[in-house]
Amino acid sequence: MNFSLNEFLISVSNTLDAIETDLFGVPTNHSKRIAYIATRIAHKLMLKPEEIFDLAALSLMHDNGATMKILDDKINYTVKQKIAVSESRKEHCLIGEANLKHFPFLTNPEDIIKYHHEDYNGGGFFGLSGDDIPLFAQIIHISDNLDLKFDLNHTSKELLVNYIVANRNGKFSIFLSDIVLDLMDEKEFWEDLKDENIKRALEHQIPLFANALSFKNIRQITHTLSRIIDAKSILQEGTQQDYLVVCLKWQDTIILIRRQNIKF
Repeated sequence: MNFSLNEFLISVSNTLDAIETDLFGVPTNHSKRIAYIATRIAHKLMLKPEEIFDLAALSLMHDNGATMKILDDKINYTVKQKIAVSESRKEHCLIGEANLKHFPFLTNPEDIIKYHHEDYNGGGFFGLSGDDIPLFAQIIHISDNLDLKFDLNHTSKELLVNYIVANRNGKFSIFLSDIVLDLMDEKEFWEDLKDENIKRALEHQIPLFANALSFKNIRQITHTLSRIIDAKSILQEGTQQDYLVVCLKWQDTIILIRRQNIKF
């Protein structure tokens, strides 16, 4: 069966949008911006298409283990504060890594989500430093930091440049810092980061791929999506687990899968 990985990735992205709307009242586009910045870096590095696809997937799902259940609804957090708190615990890196076990990556990336909060100089949850940190994890880390620290729709270029320069060879490698600084010189980069442009811009950056997958494979990757929904759900425990509907476009057919009734 010819299964469009891009269609599935967009389904994941749309699902995350729906969850963000449920949590915050509006989609934050946080993961889309991380994926966009990461893939722009990847193109600068001239990575292989398969690697760029996997990096995009990992970036979109980088905080899939960051449950929002730890937040007290009565606390008046801003959207940025809620995202920062949800990503501030070591466990979300381990949970996120485990959640993606069955995702159909093309290059078998390992420990990217686990180590995506490691600083180049050795700070972070696990104490890795330098090139001991996987490259993809470093790319997601610098991309994530920019969107968590600043409102990329409105923050001045000068503030962002100063932040990268101040953390060059500290939180971030000199190599990746310089690539991001180069990107910031492009007018298109700033236009693409705007909420109204980010979805189209990201889709343009992701190479097209389709794989031959069995129904068993498809079932496994829908479980990936269900684990993300369960982790982020603020609904009553079990609600999302009982009724997961995943939209998969395959050979021009929309397959609606109700999780508890999947039989392949």
